[in-house]
Amino acid sequence: MDTPLIDALKFFLEKRVSALPLLDSEDRVVDIYAKFDAINLAADKTYNNLDVSVFDALRHRDEWFEGVRSCSENDTLMQVIELIVKAEVHRIIVTDSENRVVGIISLSDILKHIILEIPKTSSTNLQELSQQPYTIHEHLNASA
Repeated sequence: MDTPLIDALKFFLEKRVSALPLLDSEDRVVDIYAKFDAINLAADKTYNNLDVSVFDALRHRDEWFEGVRSCSENDTLMQVIELIVKAEVHRIIVTDSENRVVGIISLSDILKHIILEIPKTSSTNLQELSQQPYTIHEHLNASA
């Protein structure tokens, strides 16, 4: 959380990601910083000092932010989709049994999985497919 805002913005560009989970000393999620937050700073003209910490930059976030949404690494694809739809978010943090971050699943990840991975399976029954666990470990290893 002490990371300078400029470093977070560089990370967005270099890694081609749209959000960063902010972790406490035990690697548990306490907040999330997204490109949208940076755009809000620009719109509010409060981006004068890019050396401020990400934590300080988040103080400018609107009241509408409802917190970080998360799911278990063992949730099914359908459960993850339902969580994202109900929360009206673009991404969800994946946590393990100790509530530590495993990864992030975005809408783009889900679409990629549906379009590229589902046709490789023997089943074409969407109800059957929707109950299969979305294996975030495989996705993270493929992206690295």
